[in-house]
Amino acid sequence: MAIVQSERGKIEVFDDFLGRELPLAFTGAGASPSTVTAALLNFHPLVMRGNSIADDDAGIVPVAEALSGVARFQSGNADADACILGTETCLRVDKMAPIVMEARVELESLDDRMVFMGLCGDFDDDQTDICTGSGTSLALTETYLCGFVYDSGLSVVNWHMPYKGGTTTGTTTATEIASGVTPVITEFDILRLEVDNSGTARWFINGVLKQTVEGACSTSAVMSAMIGTIATTSANATLDVDYLYISANRDWTI
Repeated sequence: MAIVQSERGKIEVFDDFLGRELPLAFTGAGASPSTVTAALLNFHPLVMRGNSIADDDAGIVPVAEALSGVARFQSGNADADACILGTETCLRVDKMAPIVMEARVELESLDDRMVFMGLCGDFDDDQTDICTGSGTSLALTETYLCGFVYDSGLSVVNWHMPYKGGTTTGTTTATEIASGVTPVITEFDILRLEVDNSGTARWFINGVLKQTVEGACSTSAVMSAMIGTIATTSANATLDVDYLYISANRDWTI
């Protein structure tokens, strides 16, 4: 088949979270996920997933009177409960790079949570841990991942920059991928990830380049661009997001 291109070669998603909400899609109807259409999970043009989004204390809602529009992500209240927003698993680095993600995020507490923003090689309806931290070790749960992590279980209170699945082996020693930037309660950080078609990734925080790794990301795995929060104890994990930006080139070869 001939490859036909047009001016619509760039895929871009930008959400400023000015008011749309996806609170507990199943709660109002008193139904379980199996009896409610999956369309209720669409946070157009993205999708919300996680193993706790049917709980009556999880979901995505706007923060009242937050200037510029802010969405609060909240997981359920059990360990590994997740609330994640992202694309379908539809991005491939060698065909669609550069892939760029940027989000402005804020934590209201530094305890009892893991936050992830980046690329992940799977995005299940019942998504749980992407990676988990303990002391100075980071367990890279997913086969393919590249992004930012904050985990309250790590001894260094930093944004971390893990990667796995590319030609460069991902480190599990958290201190080697610590950014030097500590999240501050009720202050926003701007997280930006750029991935080239060679799999080289760059991590920026508040406009400053913090890490560059050649071969950090798989070039052939199909991945999702996502952001979300995951509980690490029996407390709800929250994350406030001012905006989310995702861009990639269209694959014209299919």
